[in-house]
Amino acid sequence: MRNTVHIFLADDDLDDQVLMKEAFLEVTAGVTFEFFDNGRALIDRILAGVFDVYPDLIVLDYNMPLMNGLDALMALQQLPAWNDVPKVIWSTSRAEKMVADCLAHGAASYYRKPNDFAEYCRIAADMLSMAVTNKVK
Repeated sequence: MRNTVHIFLADDDLDDQVLMKEAFLEVTAGVTFEFFDNGRALIDRILAGVFDVYPDLIVLDYNMPLMNGLDALMALQQLPAWNDVPKVIWSTSRAEKMVADCLAHGAASYYRKPNDFAEYCRIAADMLSMAVTNKVK
């Protein structure tokens, strides 16, 4: 059994990747990451099927090149073995239809990207509360 939370984080903005990582680490030291620049890279990694550590949480930016967060959610819905891994979307947008579409396609939650680090930490703590921890796959 693991004592850490492993997160797949897909976001094409390196600054957002770094801020989110720092926020998670501010909340707990027991977290590890794999980063992806877009949803396609994340799905390709999952389809390759070779994992040292399975993710306990998948965090997807909505707006990414090649495959956005919603398209990645829809691709993950086609992979039943991944149904129990929580998936969250975060974005700069609060468009109601975008939020509704993400929640309808398997997102456990939808977050607006914050403007300050304290809010990043609050979001990270909330996301961590959804993680499927200590689950051996």
